[in-house]
Amino acid sequence: MRSLMFFMCIMFGVKSFAQNIDITFRVDMQYQSVSQNGVHIAGSFQGWDPSSTPLEDLDGDNIYEVVLSVDPSFTYEYKYINGNSWGADESVWGGCAAGNGNRFLDPSSLTNTILPAYVFNSCATTEVPGCMDQLADNYNPGATFDDGSCVYPFVLGCTDPNADNYDSAAD
Repeated sequence: MRSLMFFMCIMFGVKSFAQNIDITFRVDMQYQSVSQNGVHIAGSFQGWDPSSTPLEDLDGDNIYEVVLSVDPSFTYEYKYINGNSWGADESVWGGCAAGNGNRFLDPSSLTNTILPAYVFNSCATTEVPGCMDQLADNYNPGATFDDGSCVYPFVLGCTDPNADNYDSAAD
């Protein structure tokens, strides 16, 4: 067994493999007439096939999304397609773009992530990030996208249930 492992290390080299992460890609289609063929994403992570990766709008808010598992050691280019063929694809320029009409993603510093819902054919987003939990200290009633920033109150007190001054709400 040792000689087999030694051979494999010599043949293939010792390499650490990054664990894939889940990225939720989202696009806001509120300003578009959505194609009867749906909304798709094509990119370097799936061979640039305009019809193989459909997005869904499960709650009817015009935000289409799909969760894809990607290797965080690579960077990716992609674009959304209003339909399932080239010609109905977006051309994006600006801060979210690769400089060639495609979108750009560098997941090297990310964990499982939900991307903002960019407006189709734009780097703009109509979402307001913030804490959407009403029990949190920093609840934002105007937030439309929970960005994970919620901060909860810290209650000082005794946490020993056998003590006379025990407080069940204490942290």
